[in-house]
Amino acid sequence: MLFHEATHDGSLLNFLGKVSTADDVAKVVERALRKRRLEHFLPYSDSILCRILESFPWLVPPMLAPAEAIGRRGRAKYLVRKGMAQG
Repeated sequence: MLFHEATHDGSLLNFLGKVSTADDVAKVVERALRKRRLEHFLPYSDSILCRILESFPWLVPPMLAPAEAIGRRGRAKYLVRKGMAQG
């Protein structure tokens, strides 16, 4: 799914941080089953950003352009790792 996003002009926001592995996701699922909380974030820092933006929604528009620039670089790195682009 992420590869499709990267190769078909999907959301750049998917590439803001480190791309999670299947093992990363499995660990969060196991933790969710043990702790029985409704929400779990991967990475956890995403939960902090979400809470800040929910509290101050006026921050979203000015953050969007810089976030997309970071995502563009992240997508390029991801595609290099997948052998689809040159670094």
